[in-house]
Amino acid sequence: GKVNVDPSTNWYIGELGFFDYYLIPLAMKLKECGVFGASGYEYISYVLKNKKEWERKGRQVVQEMVLLYKDVEEEDHSGSSFESDDYDSDDLEYDSPGDMSSSEEGDEEEEEEEKVNQNGAK
Repeated sequence: GKVNVDPSTNWYIGELGFFDYYLIPLAMKLKECGVFGASGYEYISYVLKNKKEWERKGRQVVQEMVLLYKDVEEEDHSGSSFESDDYDSDDLEYDSPGDMSSSEEGDEEEEEEEKVNQNGAK
C-alpha cells in the first residue's frame, strides 16, 4: 500500500548516513582484518569516491527518480500499465556510482589533484 510519507524528502541525506555509518566503517573493518589483502585499501577508496559522487549528483538523482515515479503514476491513472521493460536506467542523466570513468566537474578536480601530487613526488 501507499504511505503518507514521501521517501524522497530524506533520500539524499539518508544515503549520506548510509555511507558514513555503514559503508565506510565496513570498508575500514575489511582493510583492518586483512582478509582481502591489499584490496581493503581499494574498498575504502571506492566507497569514498562513491560518497563524493553522491554528494555531487545525489540531489539530481533523487529529482529524476521522483519525476520517473510521477510519470509512472500518471500512466497508471490513465489506464496504461508500467512494464519493467519500459524502464531503462540509461535514460537517467547520471553515472552509476560504480562508474568512476566519467569526466564530470568533480572528476576534473581529482585529475588536477593527481597531477599536483605526481609533480610534487618527482
